[in-house]
Amino acid sequence: MQDGAGPAVTAKAVGEVFSFVIEELTRLQRLGAAVTKELKGLEFTCMLHDVEGRMRLIGRPAYDRLRGLVVDAVGQSEHRGCLDLDRTFRVVRAGFGRDILRADFKGTTDAEDLALLQGWIEEAAAECRPLTHYIPCHIRLPQEQTFVVGPVTFTPKALAIAEVEASLAQWAAGEDDDAAWREKDRRTTLDYLEAFSDVARVTVQRCDPETSRRVAHETVQGALAFLHVMGGADRTSKVRSAGPAVQNAQRSTLAFDAEGKPFLTWTGDWEGARLDKSFWRWIQEEAQQAMALAVGLALQKVADRVDPPMLAARYLDAAAWYADAATETRRPAAVVKYLTAMERLLWTGEKGGVTRRLSERAAALCFTIDPWNFEVLGKEIRRAYDLRSAIVHGRIDNDDPKIVRNYRLCDRVARDLLMTWLRRYGAGFDREVTLEGLRDHLDWFVAEAVKETAARLKAG
Repeated sequence: MQDGAGPAVTAKAVGEVFSFVIEELTRLQRLGAAVTKELKGLEFTCMLHDVEGRMRLIGRPAYDRLRGLVVDAVGQSEHRGCLDLDRTFRVVRAGFGRDILRADFKGTTDAEDLALLQGWIEEAAAECRPLTHYIPCHIRLPQEQTFVVGPVTFTPKALAIAEVEASLAQWAAGEDDDAAWREKDRRTTLDYLEAFSDVARVTVQRCDPETSRRVAHETVQGALAFLHVMGGADRTSKVRSAGPAVQNAQRSTLAFDAEGKPFLTWTGDWEGARLDKSFWRWIQEEAQQAMALAVGLALQKVADRVDPPMLAARYLDAAAWYADAATETRRPAAVVKYLTAMERLLWTGEKGGVTRRLSERAAALCFTIDPWNFEVLGKEIRRAYDLRSAIVHGRIDNDDPKIVRNYRLCDRVARDLLMTWLRRYGAGFDREVTLEGLRDHLDWFVAEAVKETAARLKAG
């Protein structure tokens, strides 16, 4: 989401920026051709093109102020979150050169400047339209089965290709000069989809193409993060979306001895999740579908460019960190990411005693689904937090035995936390919760876990 906060874009503010741009343009023009040529090489991006197509240097300060004005204006308009800011700035610069940098320009009032800026933004918004994206991935769905997480539908590649083949063929048909290029693009696109096991489909409403693609990928990544959480890191470490078009990762080594004899090795590893049919049956059951529904509601907010409420936003953020950890090949980095996932769920603004409080909260929530001793689990998580600090600050080696011992614990606790969060709070993902309310609730949860542990120990 783009932040709409910033100085109010008033007619006076727009007029001041436009005047500054024109003043800088005039000042640099008076410096002479030799100086401006040298400046152009140093600040080649800080230019406008006038109505006749000539480049006009405006300098970095004017360029930055004009861009800042565009960012604020888009953020405070109805197109907030729908426009790619780089493309919109290009449209505004073209409009400025076309409508202001012209020989017959007679000057404008502040109100007219504001109207011009709004008109250029509307010009950029003319590209906004609903787009349905097909994003290939490796999750290895059973044949003929689909899986839905809110706005995202996963299908085996054969079903997805069957959906798009006719439309692509119709688009590529024709006898004009570009027909051969379109046919090449059609074949390349289908070959790309063929290299994956599955395709995710998601529709994004009312965005320009650049923003629509970004939002689509963010939404699909959120759905894949849900599968990481549900399937666990062991089975989803090779889940991929988009990226290089390879079905398997092939590696070879080549060496020669002193006599020139070659020594070769070769390994191949299929991309995609190791999720068998029993997993896909399990995830279609009522309890898991309730969790998928909660995540789907949160992802629909993402697809609609609306900030999800806090409980949903925390889950999406933490699940993204978990997914990064699950696909991370370096265990020290994975430990840091697992702990960050936990922290993104449980931190409520504390300044002191953070490790202790977050460890207790993590232990208390995990305690609800696992018969671990609350105090023992809390101590283990605190040790994991200390390990993260040691990794981040370079106090231990990457192959330290502590990392090996705690890696599985970090994975398990992070996953248990995320699944507990979905079970307990998923039904409330559409409700607003305050930070203070969440803090009080989590501290109450810790107190209840302490009582329950004491009762269990007393009962023997």
